[in-house]
Amino acid sequence: MFRGGDPLNPYDPASLDFPDNPFEFMRRVQESQRRLAEIYSDPEKREEYEHAEERERTGETESEQMLQEKREWAEEAAKSAEMKIQGNNAFRNGDYKTAFIIYTACGVLTPHEPLYCLNRAAIALKLKLYETAVKDASDAIERGNFNRVKAHFRRGQALDRYGLAGLAT
Repeated sequence: MFRGGDPLNPYDPASLDFPDNPFEFMRRVQESQRRLAEIYSDPEKREEYEHAEERERTGETESEQMLQEKREWAEEAAKSAEMKIQGNNAFRNGDYKTAFIIYTACGVLTPHEPLYCLNRAAIALKLKLYETAVKDASDAIERGNFNRVKAHFRRGQALDRYGLAGLAT
């Protein structure tokens, strides 16, 4: 239980550190607001600030938080890899709708992985979803060098079938 005058008591106004000069207090408030506005205007600073807040809330160090994030990413990548096998089997069996759904889920779990966009583009071609195939192949191209030639080929196929072969590059 807190006592009056206890500096750790958040409910006791006497425990707050107010400067004697009210103008100094307002200057501190404005400075804090300016710093927060600066942090929240820059996405990288905002993310760093939010990670620091999360670490403070949980008591984790930065290294512990990074290890936890790596574990989570590895678990998501493993789930995606398992689902990819199911998607491959569905594709081989001609169940394109199921394969499309599975690869969509893989892409949600691991959005940085271009393979799932590339596979989904192939399925979209089979389902005659040419606009989706163009988007997925383009996403695969943007996300990395993995099978870039195949991604360009699939995008070209989709544009050709969509009637926009002149845009294929």
